Amino acid sequence: MGAGIYGVQLYRLTLRNYPHIGGAGTFRRHGCPIYGFCTMALVLILGKLNSVPLTFVLGMFITTAAELAASYMLDLFIDGPLWDYDIRAFSFQGRIALGSSLIFGALCVLLIKSCTPLRNILRASLAAGY
Repeated sequence: MGAGIYGVQLYRLTLRNYPHIGGAGTFRRHGCPIYGFCTMALVLILGKLNSVPLTFVLGMFITTAAELAASYMLDLFIDGPLWDYDIRAFSFQGRIALGSSLIFGALCVLLIKSCTPLRNILRASLAAGY
């Protein structure tokens, strides 16, 4: 869940500075399970990649596919959508949009190239007893 909270807050921070490229939809809570599950999957899938462009593109496709799948699954349980990208350029059925996908790709690069190495350093220092 910590990864979900981190993902939501980082996404909101990005949107606060660049509101024209995406929208947080109507979901306004502090965590979302899909962010946590997706973050763990991304670390496992993309963690060994050395290429920033490849990390960006694969991360963008994986997270966009997860967002699209989640929107269809949520339709089974909730009467209305949690987010609607209909007003965004290059959206698909209001479920996914290019702006959000680009943000998710950038966040994947940040996760894999910055946050994961930092986590490994902290884990090693805790294991050493510092």
